[in-house]
Amino acid sequence: MNDGRYQETQQKIVDAAGQILQKQGQNGLSIRAIAQAVKSSPANLYEYFANKDAILFALGAQTVAQLITTLEQVDQTLAPSEYLVELGLTYIHFVQRHSELMKLVCQGSLSVGKNVSFPSITSTFPPVDHSTTEQVTLFTIFEEAVQRQMHSQSSSSGHDMDLREQVYAYWSLVHGYAILCITGGVANPSSVCKTKILKQFAATF
Repeated sequence: MNDGRYQETQQKIVDAAGQILQKQGQNGLSIRAIAQAVKSSPANLYEYFANKDAILFALGAQTVAQLITTLEQVDQTLAPSEYLVELGLTYIHFVQRHSELMKLVCQGSLSVGKNVSFPSITSTFPPVDHSTTEQVTLFTIFEEAVQRQMHSQSSSSGHDMDLREQVYAYWSLVHGYAILCITGGVANPSSVCKTKILKQFAATF
């Protein structure tokens, strides 16, 4: 089979799974539903993926990659505090737009069929006590933003936390708020409210 066409079909399957998941949730996602969406037979899908878990793994990896790409598009010419806030807002809005996908990603593992390792958000962050900083894109984006803000405020504030701890504190705030938004923990969150919370954090540096 032509490699280009094979990969194109794989992508169509993953995209169809994502659309079904976002519209109908995990309960509406099945091999039969995906096959129907791509106008194929359920048996034919197994020529491209071993099982539904494999499709979800690819979908999770794609979602994380899209999140990283979206964050990289935030205007880095903004002032450090403004960039930090905009980065957080972009993260939260991405999670809200892709709520079902992000719920799946944040589970860290799959509960359907046999359990498999899933590309979770936290897997893109090195351990908090790791001695060296790995070049992990998602972590690096947050690290650079926090570092810029810390440097801009270095003459006026004393920090009890080092850079890595500050990165985790900021990511915890942003990610935690985003998850609350899509799970009903925060009722009708407004952009003004999100911005205010992120600005308050930026002011702590």
